[in-house]
Amino acid sequence: MNLNYYNTFILVAEDSIADHGEIPNTKRRNKTVGEIQFELLNGHDYKYTQEEVLFETHMLHKNIPEEAREAEREAFLVRVKHVCGRRHWVSDTAGGCILIRMVM
Repeated sequence: MNLNYYNTFILVAEDSIADHGEIPNTKRRNKTVGEIQFELLNGHDYKYTQEEVLFETHMLHKNIPEEAREAEREAFLVRVKHVCGRRHWVSDTAGGCILIRMVM
């Protein structure tokens, strides 16, 4: 299953209640998925594909050890079918890799 976007520019939905972008910051002991994804993407333009972002986020969020990476990747990609959520950033893709831009 290929979860990547190609030649896609994703905007905040017209019906979104967001009027500006914010860097995720909950100050919780454990980082949220949004915080992890923002940290992976911010300053790393076009480095990661959507699949890589989702998987790296999963590894970090669940504290999965590096030794389990290969087996976990196979299991993860089988489980993932659809990803959705409210985002306060814009992504642009080139060759399947992601760039984020804060909505201001």
